[in-house]
Amino acid sequence: MISIILVTGTLLYVYFLTGTIQVEKKYKLNFPLGLTYESVANFYKLSQWAPDVIPPDTLDSLTLSNGQEFLFHTRDGEPFKMKRKYWKKYRGVTYQIDMDNISYILEYQTQYIDDTITDFNVCIYAPLTKKQAFYYNKTKDTIIARMDRMVDTLSYYLAHQDKFYSYRILSDTEFVRKPYLFMKRKVKAKDFLRDFTEKFPEILIYGVQTRLLQHGQKSVSIISHCEKDYFKYAVGFPLKSTEVHYDKKKYVMDSLPPGAYKPVLIKGDYNYSPIVFYKAWKELAHQGYVYDTTRPPVYEYLKGHSTFPDNPEKWETKLYYPVQKSEE
Repeated sequence: MISIILVTGTLLYVYFLTGTIQVEKKYKLNFPLGLTYESVANFYKLSQWAPDVIPPDTLDSLTLSNGQEFLFHTRDGEPFKMKRKYWKKYRGVTYQIDMDNISYILEYQTQYIDDTITDFNVCIYAPLTKKQAFYYNKTKDTIIARMDRMVDTLSYYLAHQDKFYSYRILSDTEFVRKPYLFMKRKVKAKDFLRDFTEKFPEILIYGVQTRLLQHGQKSVSIISHCEKDYFKYAVGFPLKSTEVHYDKKKYVMDSLPPGAYKPVLIKGDYNYSPIVFYKAWKELAHQGYVYDTTRPPVYEYLKGHSTFPDNPEKWETKLYYPVQKSEE
């Protein structure tokens, strides 16, 4: 009897080793920010974007354990063929996906929305020092955003408005080391900008992504296509006119209340690289703007970005905050 049990146990052990018997395996991925389950679900959909990293249709479910780690479950029991550090190049930007310590996060939306554009991302550039805005660990080459009190206050406000029903903040991957705020709203992008800039004039909005999709379609790109009534790239500045001229084309924006920031529409797919700032600043200079040298130059916040030049002081402008010339 004992020998039968031993033989059966040995066979089961061999079956498990050879994969003859399909078993559920769990793969733990550390996530240092302790995000919500909703954010975890979005990372779960990364397989849609990078099938060579996480094979599609192999992930069956995932859970969040202790707010710190993901437990991925496979349908067939086979382990993921993941490199420890995988570099993915997308639209000219290289992302690092570190399977041991994921602190570069790709927020990839594959949600189903309709064409009323009530779901969009906003990249917020708060006037913070580098020490306040993020924590940079050079030894591991990882970036972990530390939420500043200003951003916490902002997210609290947004989360407790009737028109805002969810939000999350996560560290940024593609852009500059800054807090990244994703909000799922019941309002249109332009209505949000109007409301937001009235209440938080000190915070610079420099990126808006919209999802211009018909109901039932999936988003297949990080930067969505834009149409005339919505924003693709928006840099928040107080403009006199609702017309913005760029690249020999004229864009007409809805009027905003006096004193509110007016977005400058940047044409082209720059992946929110510093060139967006540069072109926007140059455009404002042509519109009669000067630069507020009493505030820290913006490029101080951008140093270290992979596409940022080593000698920003040699640029045509140091990217100070723009202000309108006083009318004398």
